[in-house]
Amino acid sequence: MKPAKPKRKELTPAPQVAARAVIQILMATGKRYTVDGLREKLRELFRNEGNYEIRAVASMTSVELIAVLLDANQGLEKFGIQIGITNGVVFLGTAQVEPASLRAFIAGQRAPTGTGELSLAAMEVLGCIALKQPLSQAEIDRYFDADKRGVVHRLREQGLVEEFTGDGGRLMFATTDAFLKRFGLKHNGELGDLLP
Repeated sequence: MKPAKPKRKELTPAPQVAARAVIQILMATGKRYTVDGLREKLRELFRNEGNYEIRAVASMTSVELIAVLLDANQGLEKFGIQIGITNGVVFLGTAQVEPASLRAFIAGQRAPTGTGELSLAAMEVLGCIALKQPLSQAEIDRYFDADKRGVVHRLREQGLVEEFTGDGGRLMFATTDAFLKRFGLKHNGELGDLLP
């Protein structure tokens, strides 16, 4: 006799609404967001909700939101989708892709590392890192007076920025050889020549 599958826990209204809203934001925009950025967006969207159970979405903590998103993955599995959370950045990805022919097709559709268009925000952060490197995440955020972890994460994925442990064990960011190649530079010293 097979062991009974554990029943999936039913979410109360606020977690259901929060999970649905985050999934729709991620799918509709195609972007990655920090957990804190999503919390702020949910706070803005639901703080004036008339139903007090749903209004609770506006006061979720980061830990509560992460738990809700991880729970939501159980329902997304059957569609081959999963919510990923890495270094405080939330994104939609695929679960294990089967069959192998589908996996090969998807791999062929991805842009090679370091290619593709960069958004204005990505160019601004990349320029900041290039000119001021090495920089910590806190320093980058301070320059822009905003949380730029998601942008830095995408730049790392594209191979334009790398992380390393700096003095005092702080995580630091600097540009890579792929960055130099992409922008036709021989070394970082040439960046100064581009400034007015």
